[in-house]
Amino acid sequence: MNERQLRAYKLALETGTLVQAARMMNVSAPAVSQMLTALEEELGFALFNRRQGQVSPTPHGRFFLQAAERAISSFDAAREVGQMLRRNPLGQIRVSVSPGTTLQTVPRVVAKFRKEFPDCQVSVQARTSPHTVELISHQVVDFGVVDAPFHEGKGDGVTFRSPLHCVFRAGHPLASRKTVTPVDLQNFQLVTLSEDLHSTQKLLEAFRAAGTDPKRVAECNLFASVIATALYSDLVGFAPGNKTAHAKDLAEMDKRPFEPSVFYECSVLQSEGRDLLTERECFLELLLEELSMELGPPHSDRE
Repeated sequence: MNERQLRAYKLALETGTLVQAARMMNVSAPAVSQMLTALEEELGFALFNRRQGQVSPTPHGRFFLQAAERAISSFDAAREVGQMLRRNPLGQIRVSVSPGTTLQTVPRVVAKFRKEFPDCQVSVQARTSPHTVELISHQVVDFGVVDAPFHEGKGDGVTFRSPLHCVFRAGHPLASRKTVTPVDLQNFQLVTLSEDLHSTQKLLEAFRAAGTDPKRVAECNLFASVIATALYSDLVGFAPGNKTAHAKDLAEMDKRPFEPSVFYECSVLQSEGRDLLTERECFLELLLEELSMELGPPHSDRE
C-alpha cells in the first residue's frame, strides 16, 4: 500500500470514474486501474462497485476511505514539514491562523517580536481551522489560532470569547442606536464571514429566532475584509472586539453591540515542540497579549 494508491482511490470516489481520477493524477486510466486492483488484492476485499465506467464504494470501501484520508493528510503534513525545513531549518517561529482572525493582530505581534529577536524568522500563514489543527498535531507549526468549535478537545489551548458588534461607516443611520437587533437590520444589506464558520451560523440563527430574513449580499473570510467592505459601502458588517482595536486602524468605522449576544470564539494552540524555547515563550506571550487587547481576557479567566 502506498500514497499513490490511496490518492487514486480517493480521487476515483470523488470523481466517480477511473478516467477522471487518472486525468487528475496525470497518468493513464489502465495505470489507475492497476493501482486500485493491487490495493484491493492487498486488502482482501473490494473497494468499488464498477458499472458502465462509473465507480461507487462498497460498504467496506466507504469505511476504508476514512483511513485513506487520514493517511493522505499525514503524507501531506510530512511533505510540508520537509519543505519548511528545506527553506529554513533553524531559527523560525511558524504560525498558522484561521481566516476569521483579525488581519491586524498577528502583524502587530510579529513587529513587537522582531524587536526582541531580530534574527529569528517568523512564518505566518492563513489556513482553515481544521488544517491548522492538523499541522499543530504533527508539529509542523508552533502556534495556531483556530475558530470555534475546531479547538474543542485539542488540549490546553487558550480560548477567547468576544461578542460580535455591528460595524458600519461613520454617519450610518444605525449610529443613533445604542444596540442593534435583527429587526433593526431588516431593511439593511449585510456582509458577514463565510457561512461555514461557527459565529456566522449563530448569527443567522439569531435572525431566524427573531423571525427576520437577513439580507446577506456579501461574505468574506477575514474580519478585516468584512469591516473594509462595510466602510466602502452602505453594508452593515459584524466583527468582534471589546476595544477600539479596529477603529484605531480604521478611523471612519463606527460600531454598536448586537443583540441578542452572538459570540466569536477562537483558541490559541501550540505544538509540543520545545525548540527555540525562549523565542516561543516570547511570541506566545505577545500573541495572547494582543488577542486580549482586541477580544478581551481569555475566556477561562471569566466567571
